Amino acid sequence: MDVMRRKLMMSSQRSHRSPGDLTEASATDSPATTSSSSLYLDDLVAARRDDWPKLLVTSPNVTYIPKIMDGHVSLCMLADGTYGPLDPTCWPQICDREFAYFAAVQKIVPPDHRHSALWRRPTSNDVWPLEDNPAHGYLTEDFMAPLAKLTKELTSKVRAHISLDPSPPHAHLRFHEKVVVDICKFMPMNASTLRDHEVQLGIFRRHWLLAMAYMLYCDMTFASYEASAEPLPVRADLMGAWTSDPEAVIQLYKRGIPVWYVRESFRGESPGTSTGREVPFTPPPKVYPAPISGKSLYDGPVGCGSLRATVRFGTFLDDSYHDLKTYRNFEAMAMADLRDPLWPASSLLSQLQVNPRRHTVDFGFGAVLQSW
Repeated sequence: MDVMRRKLMMSSQRSHRSPGDLTEASATDSPATTSSSSLYLDDLVAARRDDWPKLLVTSPNVTYIPKIMDGHVSLCMLADGTYGPLDPTCWPQICDREFAYFAAVQKIVPPDHRHSALWRRPTSNDVWPLEDNPAHGYLTEDFMAPLAKLTKELTSKVRAHISLDPSPPHAHLRFHEKVVVDICKFMPMNASTLRDHEVQLGIFRRHWLLAMAYMLYCDMTFASYEASAEPLPVRADLMGAWTSDPEAVIQLYKRGIPVWYVRESFRGESPGTSTGREVPFTPPPKVYPAPISGKSLYDGPVGCGSLRATVRFGTFLDDSYHDLKTYRNFEAMAMADLRDPLWPASSLLSQLQVNPRRHTVDFGFGAVLQSW
């Protein structure tokens, strides 16, 4: 793959594009005869919503249709460090130009997979409790070792990826890598509750997966150039994305990424195109942990804003998200244990005594990108 990418970059007159430039790629890199009907003639499956029968969702390359997260949403971080079905590493999201690479996120893997440590939840056996404060503890070296190995794997791949074409800033990729590296350094030195450790691991997992998705999306983009009009084999192990843009459907389909096309059915279909057999929507998991705070991090329509909110900077402070009523007398802390979910990280205690409702410092994703 690296040899092919170097050859393409040296011989092709195409300028390098970031993974987000999906719409521009569709205009310049697709064959002149490309259209939604010439790339695929039949959708495999279709689904309709009970609350909106005219809304049709189809897929040209997978046989299931996830429940579409659309409309007005309220985004909250949950106690496992995820955003539930609004998290791009947990459930398929809308395809947005800036974050098109979110569609290439790896799904959860089986326990024997080399990346399975990303989804491992810590238990009390994985934490060394403090002698005078059993509510807090350090993650053991045995627990951290696989995560340190994954961090090294990521940084090595990022260096190799950027070396192929260092001219673009790769701001998104560098940002995700920095979060992963910082958390990997921060976690072993931070005595926290079991709940707070899990929040940190959720953030670590999200940015590790998004960094890998960025690089994979680039590789699949170059591979789709080589394949010309022929789509790449679908990668069923990837999260995929939904969209109402037919050109985005084409580009994801060409890259071999699961895609779902959302539109109103009365507009009609292309001549000769079948909508496939109808299937029910696949729902997200019914049980998610409770939010770590009642405060919403984003309220608004699904789109670029909701996606950007899931990759905010400064989320290592999210373990301070608590309402004042959740705090007990600090003198009783010695009677707590690692399973108590209400205690904040020890490094934040002095700040919380002054301002228990202190919220996460959010420098804004855009500001972070400009700093690279």
